[in-house]
Amino acid sequence: RLADAGAKATLLFLAQRPDCSAFRVAGDIDPAYAAAFAAVDRAKVRILAYDCTVSPAGIELRKPLTIL
Repeated sequence: RLADAGAKATLLFLAQRPDCSAFRVAGDIDPAYAAAFAAVDRAKVRILAYDCTVSPAGIELRKPLTIL
């Protein structure tokens, strides 16, 4: 709704493992979520995905992932 109203909106995904190079929505597992993700993409919401490491000290962003 915010993006439709002209506001800037971002959807951020974090992969909690350092061995990822790409991100995709598992449409075969949750088709409704995949459809909602596609609608968000069409609405021009900025979509980001990063891998990260998680420790007791915090979450460290590592590198951006290719969104498939």
